Amino acid sequence: LAAWLVADVGAARRIAARDATRIEICSVGHGAAILALFPDGRTALFDCGSLSSAERAAEPVARALWNAGRTRIDLAVASHADFDHYGGLRTLAETVKIGRVCVSPATFEKRDPELAALRDALERRKIPVETVVGGETFERFGFPELAALHPTLENGPLGDESNANSLVVALERRGRRILFPGDLDAPNALFLRTAPTRFDLILAPHHGGKSENYRDLLDWADPTWIVVSGGSFQRNRATEDALRAEGRRVLHTLDDGRVLIEIERDPGKPENGVGKMRISTFRSEKTFSSGDF
Repeated sequence: LAAWLVADVGAARRIAARDATRIEICSVGHGAAILALFPDGRTALFDCGSLSSAERAAEPVARALWNAGRTRIDLAVASHADFDHYGGLRTLAETVKIGRVCVSPATFEKRDPELAALRDALERRKIPVETVVGGETFERFGFPELAALHPTLENGPLGDESNANSLVVALERRGRRILFPGDLDAPNALFLRTAPTRFDLILAPHHGGKSENYRDLLDWADPTWIVVSGGSFQRNRATEDALRAEGRRVLHTLDDGRVLIEIERDPGKPENGVGKMRISTFRSEKTFSSGDF
């Protein structure tokens, strides 16, 4: 136990000393759970769900949190009202303190007993639920690095289609950009009509499957890296091969295990320069540095 605690404290100190932001895309099968650890101690979670079970999503998040020497999640984002994106939050809240949960305005409009159970659990634990729409940042919650792109109220009534109402979140740190689109399936998403914004990496919507706006999203974000958080269920290898053929670099958690992204200041550049970015995988043991792209 003493050795484990020392290791955790050491990991936390290394993150702070390098001023490194760590984003861990957990391997949860068909689902999504992404933990972001900021060097000043703040912690954010983007989705927490798996088709397999609630525990399949909650356990790797809790383990990653404790391995980093952290004891709470300050901000949890549930992108939309599908179990493979929110199903582990209730289980996680039983063991980890969560500061607040952010959702799109349509999330709890969906009639779903599991969703209702999550809402009840959050209320019992006095965890506030905040709604966020496109065009807002998360600065009021202490995360100026995060901004919501979708859904916007200008899109009109949101309805009850979960995918179309996915809360799309952009993370920007030291000039590096990562996009978490949930399962966005809304060809009328207004941010796709704005000037393109290049992202270093995006999480593939629909766990790598095709959607109505997949090409529009890729053209707008032009990512170097695409990470598929999924399992064998509904895996679309043709899409993955097509993305690689056009020069995208694709990782899949089924093959590569968890994917770790680290962003830190590049000592060879000015303070406001683009930071160094390193991507490593657990199962396939691949490592890529910012010098590669």
